[in-house]
Amino acid sequence: SIRELRKYASLGVKDLSTPHAESLAHMKEFRSQRNFYIAGFALFLWFVVRRLINLLSACARQMADSTAALKQAEGAQRHLEGLMANDPKKIDPRESEVSTENASNSVELKEREAAVEKYKREAIKAKEDLETLRERYNNSIEEYDKLTAEHRQAQIQLAIKSGSDSSKDK
Repeated sequence: SIRELRKYASLGVKDLSTPHAESLAHMKEFRSQRNFYIAGFALFLWFVVRRLINLLSACARQMADSTAALKQAEGAQRHLEGLMANDPKKIDPRESEVSTENASNSVELKEREAAVEKYKREAIKAKEDLETLRERYNNSIEEYDKLTAEHRQAQIQLAIKSGSDSSKDK
């Protein structure tokens, strides 16, 4: 429609030789302008409708989420009221399934906590063993250094004695 708009907006004087041609040119220019505005408005409405659909779908999702959360909260409230009253008749059967699952989960949790404590004790014992080994290592290094120093002293004394013996032989 932009091409038609430019085409009829730039009609020259030679094209408008008769009065009928001039009115025909104005009519075509009017139609091209009309089509241009209709196309532009349709494009604008397309963007508006698309945004409206996006907003409505987001609103519907939020409403569904809120109703689900509300139902979950009501179920939890009924369950807690039943537990607080210590009356097993007030608890829904669906919620009793949840409580048995929670009981099995609590047993599993206790088992895991016991395993964690066991591993903590083992880790502490391993650290103590490591410290003991480090102490033994350091002690053996010190002993090795002492023995090396004594060996060096003995070699020096041996060299001195053998040097004095060889000088006496001469």
